[in-house]
Formats: sequence, structure tokens, C-alpha cells
Amino acid sequence: MSRRKRVSGEGLDLKRDSFVLITIMAYVISLIYRIVLIYIIGEDGVAYFSIANETYIILSFVLSYAFSESVSALIRYRMKRGQYRNAERVLHVSQIIAIITGLVCTLLLLLLNRFFVEKIVNLPMSSLPVKMMAPAFVFVMLNGVYKGYFQGNGSKVPSIYSKVIETAVIFAGGCLGAYFSFRYGQKVSALLQNPQYAPAYGAMGASIGFTVAGLLSLLYMMFLHLMYKRKYYRQLLQDNAKNLDSKSHIVRLLIRMGLPFAVYGVAFHCIPFLDACLFFKLSPDYVQKITDWGNYYGKQITVCGILGGLVLVLCISPVKRIVQMAEHEEYRAVRDKIGLLIHQTAIFIVPTTIFTALFAEHFLDSVFKGSNMQTAKWISWGSISMVLYVFAFLFISILMRLRKMRHILACGAISLVIHVLITAILLLKSNMNIMALVLGNILFYGVLMVLCFWVLQRTFQYRQEWIHSIAFTIVSAAVAGIIVMLLDKVLAGAFGSLVSMLVCIPIGIVVYMILLVVTRSVTSHEAEEMIGGWIFQALAGLLHFL
Repeated sequence: MSRRKRVSGEGLDLKRDSFVLITIMAYVISLIYRIVLIYIIGEDGVAYFSIANETYIILSFVLSYAFSESVSALIRYRMKRGQYRNAERVLHVSQIIAIITGLVCTLLLLLLNRFFVEKIVNLPMSSLPVKMMAPAFVFVMLNGVYKGYFQGNGSKVPSIYSKVIETAVIFAGGCLGAYFSFRYGQKVSALLQNPQYAPAYGAMGASIGFTVAGLLSLLYMMFLHLMYKRKYYRQLLQDNAKNLDSKSHIVRLLIRMGLPFAVYGVAFHCIPFLDACLFFKLSPDYVQKITDWGNYYGKQITVCGILGGLVLVLCISPVKRIVQMAEHEEYRAVRDKIGLLIHQTAIFIVPTTIFTALFAEHFLDSVFKGSNMQTAKWISWGSISMVLYVFAFLFISILMRLRKMRHILACGAISLVIHVLITAILLLKSNMNIMALVLGNILFYGVLMVLCFWVLQRTFQYRQEWIHSIAFTIVSAAVAGIIVMLLDKVLAGAFGSLVSMLVCIPIGIVVYMILLVVTRSVTSHEAEEMIGGWIFQALAGLLHFL
């Protein structure tokens, strides 16, 4: 094995490692933030905050992300052709559109927030955090413009660090705002004899973080733009464009190119918001309804989403290489690489799912007070959606880079319609309540994964090898899960759930890895290519299974 192949196989280049580490940090901060919020404003407060948070996420993707991608594409096209004045013109037109769009969104949320939360969501007290979050969209839109501008110039670093600033400020500002607003809300609750004002005011304080984060991220992007202004001016002197694009032409291009990404944002990031609307509209009224939604949103969605996201970050790096080989029509290599990607992802996500299901209650008991049995049940079932989510979005990432947006949108639309119909039926015809949402999410990601995999198969004439890649991995993880489950029964009674979890999970990982080596589920070639493959190589050498 050559030295070059070792380095390439492990894939530890500086740029990708920085992206992975920063993304993981953002996910971890998001997890900690929701946990801290539960301590500060309670489950009811998190329920109210969820409406503002999901509105922010949807509009950010629909507007800012779509705008950023279209600006990036237009500027990249012009920069490659030396049309620097046209690129600057795209920036200026985009800034005007961003300010107008951001102001319109802010005004609509401020003026119509009562109608929005009462008629659409059926959670009136959430109007306070929605109103507080509304001013963020002017900053969010302008941030999207600058992100697209820098990416069009070939640099993703400003976008990455802008995300770090945004995440950190949302955490710090949100926690401080929630703490002081909740204390004020307690006085309002005592005065009005309504205990729900305290968590609602706390959620309003948490929403301050969105506006502050948007402003600081925008100032950072503007500072970077000023730093590189001399370079841009030198480029303008080298401009070779014969004609300048008209403003109306740029606007039409921005809308046409951004629309598919806006639809994508709605289709794939509206599930929690839709679930909130369905749950509060269709499920029977009962005392713990708001609290149950807060537990589901703050604990179940958070734990499963963050763990699935971390695995996705670890496994997504081969996607770029697959697309590059596809563009060079190296289809046999593409099929091999897809098989390796699926196997590598299964190796990470299957044990993550099993251990999450087994230790959900231990984790919740270690972090939160009170009875967590019901929430642990939701997490255990919801962990199934982690597997489906990770594979679905890996396939989507490949298809998106191949510019198959129509196929992606079709798969998303079918999955979304099925999800809404089945979830609504379960809420209306049964007393499952939150469990209906959990099953609906499993169905959504399951249908999405199957449809996207089918498109991928037809695109590359790919056939999946099931025994080596999937079956052995599942059996190895299941055996490791059974062993640690039996060990946990002994340790939990003697030393407590936290100690048992901290001991059992590392033991389970070691047992799982040994089983993969013993069953030869990981070949030497796969170990060279995957992240952390050197551990399997060292273990195989130690066990004489090379």
C-alpha cells in the first residue's frame, strides 16, 4: 500500500476536517441549547419556542438558502468568464431584493402573527416568540447574499464561520434572553393568574437570539467584503464583458434559479412545523398536550436529529468524489464508490440507532429530572428514522450535485403527501398523539429513502449487495446490542443508569468492531477508504484477521 493511498484513503485533508469539525460543533451547540432551554423555560416554553424556531428555519431555507444558491451560481458563471462588473451588479441587485424581501417578511410576521399562531398552528401563546423573531429576516436575507457572493468567488470559509457565529450567538443570546424574560413572565403569570405566561415570555426571550445572531453574522460578512474590496476593484479593471446585464434580467434569473431551492426548502424542512399544526389541530385536547409537544420537540427530535446529523457529516465526504467520477462517465467506479458509501454509512448509523434505542431512558434520566419513560419510548422508536434520514439525504446530496432537482422534488412531494395523510389519520382515528408523529416521520424518511435510492439505481444501473454491506452489519450491531443490554441490567441496578451507560456504550462499540472484523464485514480496501478505517486495520492485525 503506497503512502499516498494511505493518506487519500483516510481522507484527512485540512479543508474537509475543518468543515467536519465546525459542523459537528454547530450540531452539538444546537443540542446543548435545547437542553438548556428546557431547564430555563420548561417543556411548555420549548413548545412555544418551537413555532418561532421552525418558522425561522423554513423561511431561512426558502428565502435565504435559495437566494444564496442562485446568487452563487450567477456570480460563479460571470467570474469564470471575466465579467467582473456583471458579478458586482448581481451583488448590488441582490442586496436590494434581500432588503425588500426581509422587510416584507418582518412586517407580515409582526402584523399577522396572531392570525398565524391561532388559525394555522392553534397555539396562541407562541405569538410572543414569533413576534420577537420577526426582525431577523432582514439580516438573514443579506447574509444569504454575501454567502452566495463569496461562494461564487470560490470560497466557502466565510459561510462556514458565519454559521459558527450564528449558532454561538443564538445559544448565548437565546439563553440570556430566555432567563430574564422567564423571570419577568413569572410576575405576569402571578398578576394574570395564568401560569402559561412565564414559559411564553421565556420563549420570547429565547427568540431574541435569532435577531442578534443575524445582525452579528451580517456584520462579519460585511467586514470580510470590505477587506477584499481592493481585490475586487483590481478585478473590475480587468473586466472583459461587452454588455452589462440589466437589473430586470438579473431579477428574473435569481427567481428562476432560486425557485427550485425554495421548493426544496419547503419539502424537506417543514416536517416539524407541519407536525405541530397537525398535532395541535387534530389530536384530542388533554392537560399535557403542550408539555408533550415540548418534550417531543426538545428531546426526541433533538436527540435523533443531532445523532443522525453527526453520522451524516462523517459519511458525506465521498459524495463529491462520486459526482466527479460520474461527470467523467466512470460509471463502474461510481457504482463501486456508492457501494462503499452505503456500507460505510451503515457501519456508523446502525449501531448508533441500536444504542440510542437501548440507552434513551438512561440518557434522559441523566440529563433531565422526573419520569422520562414516555419520552424515551418516542426516542427509541424515533431512532429508526435516523437510519432512514441519513441514507435519504446521502442519496439526495448525490442527486442534487448531479442537478436532478426535479427528481428530488418529486420524491419529496410524494413522501410529504404520504406523511401528512397518514399522520392526520393516526391523530384523528387513534389516541396515539405524539406517537403518531413519530411513526409519520419514520414513514416520511422511509418513503423518501426508497424513492431516492430507486432514482440513483436507475441513473447508474446500480445493484446493491445486501449480505456483506447490510445484513452482516445489522447482525453484528444487534449482537453487540444484546450483550450490552444484558450487561446494563447488571450495572444499572448496582451503579446507576449514568455509570452503566458510560461503561456499556464503549464496550458495545468494541464488541461491534470486533464482530465486524471477525465476520470480515470490513475489507482491507474499505478500511483504507473510510474515516477511522485505520482502527479496523489495527484491530484486524491484533486479532490476526488481516
